[in-house]
Amino acid sequence: MPPVNEAQLAADYALCARIARHAENFPVASRLLPARFRPHLAAVYAYARGADDLADEATPRLGERAIAPDPDARLAALDAWEAGLDGPPPAGTEPIFRALAASRRDCSLPDGELRSLLQAFRYDVRHQGYATWEDLLGYARQSAASIGRLVLAVCGERNEGVVKSSDELCVALQLTNFWQDLSRDIPLGRVTLPEGIWRGKTLDGNRLRALKGSAAERWKALGKADRARLVSALAIAVERTETMYEHTHDLPSRAGKSLGSYLSAVWNGGHTVLERVRDLGEEAFVERPSLSWTDRAAIAWRAVISRA
Repeated sequence: MPPVNEAQLAADYALCARIARHAENFPVASRLLPARFRPHLAAVYAYARGADDLADEATPRLGERAIAPDPDARLAALDAWEAGLDGPPPAGTEPIFRALAASRRDCSLPDGELRSLLQAFRYDVRHQGYATWEDLLGYARQSAASIGRLVLAVCGERNEGVVKSSDELCVALQLTNFWQDLSRDIPLGRVTLPEGIWRGKTLDGNRLRALKGSAAERWKALGKADRARLVSALAIAVERTETMYEHTHDLPSRAGKSLGSYLSAVWNGGHTVLERVRDLGEEAFVERPSLSWTDRAAIAWRAVISRA
């Protein structure tokens, strides 16, 4: 891309920050990072958000042209998005790629992680669920752990132990998001619970996706035994995710000072959502748990005092 003056780059970063503010947890967590890191983090988020839009909604957040909803067109759009890392970006998205180019240069962002993230989005386009727990973990490592490594690079954290622990925390966060969104995803045909831990004689992914109506109507249409299978599978998934949080509980204290409060907020935010899912039990299939402002304030406070 051609050289960009400081005023233009400042405007590009400001646009990325506006995109990032739409994220559920981004605003609270990012304010716990030193100010010098926030523009770079916003650029990474805007890049990821744009690709996610192409995979899920078929329209880039800043694009002036609509992308046809068929899978081949979405995949082509993601290919064009990746091509923007090396050449001209898709029309209308230049501010994101200009900001990202500056962050790649200034923070030595790992190119492989930017591309690995797109592989996860390509999987989303033809999403058919996950056969096994390992299949699910493989996806989460590509999507969430790649973002985590980019955040660490922005903050200059390259300690191998911290990176490995961050990978596990990011996978836990991705899984938590899946369990939080069950009531939204299943009516859209997205089944994120690995089929291997709930499939039965009368229930498989095709049947679950074929059910009609709202989340509550779909849940009611299932037989008692099939509902029990799904509830049991969610309990297993929540417990395995909880183990990942336990493994990474000390990550904030092991990371550099610049990252500690941020990671504490991220850890506490994800873990609190997981607790809400556990509390809902089978209702998680018909109701989406969320964080109250009280929850958010408590998370931010714990993050601050953890570094005092």
